[in-house]
Amino acid sequence: PLKIGTLDSLMEASDDLAKLDPQLEGTITKLAGILEEASQRPKAQVCVVRPAANQNSFSTESYLKNFSWYSAQYDTRDSIRVLTEKLAQVCTSAEERIRGVVTEYNDTRNKLNNASRKGQGNLATRSINEVVKVWSAKGGHGVLNTEFLQTIFLAISSHQVRDFLATYRELHSFVCPGSASLVSEDREFSLFAIVIFKKSADDIKTAARKKKYLTRELEHDDGEGMQIDQLNTLLEQQKSNLVSLISQQFSLCYQAWAHVKALRIFVESMLKYGLPPKFIPILLSVDSGKEAAIRKRFAVLYPELRTPLGDDHLESGALQYEFPYVSLKVQNVTK
Repeated sequence: PLKIGTLDSLMEASDDLAKLDPQLEGTITKLAGILEEASQRPKAQVCVVRPAANQNSFSTESYLKNFSWYSAQYDTRDSIRVLTEKLAQVCTSAEERIRGVVTEYNDTRNKLNNASRKGQGNLATRSINEVVKVWSAKGGHGVLNTEFLQTIFLAISSHQVRDFLATYRELHSFVCPGSASLVSEDREFSLFAIVIFKKSADDIKTAARKKKYLTRELEHDDGEGMQIDQLNTLLEQQKSNLVSLISQQFSLCYQAWAHVKALRIFVESMLKYGLPPKFIPILLSVDSGKEAAIRKRFAVLYPELRTPLGDDHLESGALQYEFPYVSLKVQNVTK
């Protein structure tokens, strides 16, 4: 049995639990969504409960049907206020633990998406880092960046290539003769490297733009420049860690949520029926569309519970006076 405490403490617990209940539900719903997305499997398959006192895994519905109070973690000798604080801490701890891991996973996923986009398109739009690397490895003169000289890259439309090769030296007197080298080509553009004197870089780029040559820049490697296969490997590692952590936190939070529901049933029943505690909790798994019919059936089976107001009232408020019995809903978060 739980400690009853004073009427004031029960009223306070009623309000606190009414706030904690939807907070935990929101956290569980979020965890279920992340788990479904990261694992690419239905919620009903991945959102399972693993009680610490039991080595087996249970579906959420099965766990509720077989629910028993876990005294090792939520000592019934504690006051209801202390139990509420312990349950709230489970929610807070889960939010804190997953925040960094989810952020890290999303960052890597965004980098992979960006890298994939950069690998698409023609030589005028996509990243040139990879083609320049291949060109250098195959014997190109490489990327110069000395005190006086530098390499620039120009994307030349296919129909301009012949003219470019014949006249590129005329872009500026500080373009090095014979330095033009084909880096790569596709159906629309050819990418050339030319060597210039660094002090005239801006003037040369301006002259190239006038001839409709597109200057392409190498992108700085700040972590974004990781290879796609490296990012895929990293993402899979982070996904595995994420799924493991979210699975663990989902199980802990769902168990805490079930204890909140049980605690609310106790508190609201004490406030409704008074001492001594004499009530029976039951769990019904029903289709949401049949709720009204079931409540009417209760009224027929237990006419002594009917109130002058009848039973056609919606559930709301902390004290559950809308029905002649205490009624709480547990949403199916694995749909």
